[in-house]
Amino acid sequence: MSLIITFYSFKGGVGRTMALANMAVLIAQMGYKVLMVDWDLEAPGLPRYFANYEMSNGGLGLLDLLEAKICQSLKNINWQRYISTLSLEKNRKLHLMSSGEPTQNYAGRVLDFNWEIFFEEYDGSNFIEYLRNFWKEEFDFVFVDSRTGITDSGGICTIQIPDVLAIVFTANYQSLYGAKE
Repeated sequence: MSLIITFYSFKGGVGRTMALANMAVLIAQMGYKVLMVDWDLEAPGLPRYFANYEMSNGGLGLLDLLEAKICQSLKNINWQRYISTLSLEKNRKLHLMSSGEPTQNYAGRVLDFNWEIFFEEYDGSNFIEYLRNFWKEEFDFVFVDSRTGITDSGGICTIQIPDVLAIVFTANYQSLYGAKE
């Protein structure tokens, strides 16, 4: 049985990414095959928790994969190019799909990516389902770090992708109200 869990918070700064990283390491150390996905394209941070680890793919990630989908058919995409493998203690492995290659124009690429066109003209919904199914076949656990607030990409992470939605918040009105919505 595989499980996709999205970690979501309405407000930033509540420890969502740290909780995801800690949970992923603990479960990987138990021998499970774990993938972490940094879907927080606008403010990526998950790879920073693993800065002492070498990225096996040169930093390619989710945005690169989405852009590749626009240019290629699904069968021509080499999925492994977008996933880094990190070595843990006791020969355990942890897998990471970063938000994307940290190029000088990364922010521009994120701003230029049009989700509406992706879904309408490039069959984005089926691509996301294909990606979800691939993850479930390849990994025991997939932890997705979602964007904060209410966004197009956050909606994908909280509605279409997960089996479980883990909502992380602090005990204040803004966080509680946002989590409720």
